[in-house]
Amino acid sequence: MSGTTWHFCTASACVREIRPGDGASPFPDAGRADLGSVCVTNTVASDRPPQFSFRHGRRTRSDRRLNRRTPPAGRRRRQPRGTAGPQDTQRSSGRVRLMGKGARNRANRSIGVSADVGLLRRKGDKGPCGLCGVVGKLSRTHVPPQSAGNDHGVQRNYLRSMTVNGLQTQTVDRKSDGGMHVYGLCQTCNTTAGKWDVSYAELANGLKHCWATGSILVPGDRMRLPAVECSPGEAARSVLMGLFGANHVLHDRFPDLAAGLLAGTEPLALPRELRLRLALARGTVGRLTGALHSMKVADTKSGVIEYLRSDAAVYFPPLAWNLTDEGSTYLDGQGWGDASSWLSIPIGERRDVSTLFPSLPLVQEPSQDARESNSFVRLFSNDLTPIVECRGLLVE
Repeated sequence: MSGTTWHFCTASACVREIRPGDGASPFPDAGRADLGSVCVTNTVASDRPPQFSFRHGRRTRSDRRLNRRTPPAGRRRRQPRGTAGPQDTQRSSGRVRLMGKGARNRANRSIGVSADVGLLRRKGDKGPCGLCGVVGKLSRTHVPPQSAGNDHGVQRNYLRSMTVNGLQTQTVDRKSDGGMHVYGLCQTCNTTAGKWDVSYAELANGLKHCWATGSILVPGDRMRLPAVECSPGEAARSVLMGLFGANHVLHDRFPDLAAGLLAGTEPLALPRELRLRLALARGTVGRLTGALHSMKVADTKSGVIEYLRSDAAVYFPPLAWNLTDEGSTYLDGQGWGDASSWLSIPIGERRDVSTLFPSLPLVQEPSQDARESNSFVRLFSNDLTPIVECRGLLVE
């Protein structure tokens, strides 16, 4: 091989040029890469010296790359972060390619490995916007808005699921600051929805003393509302636009409603098959979900199955909202209020919330209610339904 042969020694940080025909190498161990020895030498055939730097007697990354050693038998080289592991690859047409998150979760569930519960989008992910329908990068969509206490002090929990001995269990995995949110709206639509957030915060802050944090015994689990003035039309728009971000399929089903929310159309009416239900959320756990249909099959008041067909819902004390259809008999049994007519109230018009609803039930999301959690069968898609929780909420 033509060219100049370079010998280098990392112990003494010396590089000596040996041209062809000069004789034997001055380093007897040239070409041997023994990482356990004091002197690590190698031989490279090249027209120019390798670009190495020696600092404080330690080898640089380039030096280690050339002196990489094959791991001993029985040991597997550690996989660099961000690359595909054994459960992150799949073969297609004889080629190995990276698995998507959804495919990886489905594979993990089948072999008893924990997987994300529901749809989990991260910063930079692309998807359809819940309001305009355009596919692109999505922004962080807080439901309820940050001004209502859903801010950086609230820790968002990720749920994991694993099947052990035929039984599926859910656990709370890692958590992060930044409030309860999903990546569901593009930046433009998210900014448009934000103009109603002040009105929502006014309503939520006015009802904070209705927040029951612990186990309570109230006749009928209802509470009378205080006299609090708010702008119902604006508050309803704020939460409804957020729920569209939690379930982008709503844009495909109700494009006229999505367009009306973006344009600020008034009066605005929900389609006949939709209802915006309202209650008082109790406890210290918040929960945001997309489409999740449930059936209460045990311990029902009427003795028949009760349905909760939710297209999107948010439980964040002191308020709970559920976008459902007319067949959600479970909410009827709890006495939830129907706030669908709030969209027909002119923007800016002030109302006393106690005249709209003299009282509301105190509720928890069924999976968080010890009295209800074992009575439900739940149906949702891990590819469509985000499920987000936040725990340890405190009254400020």
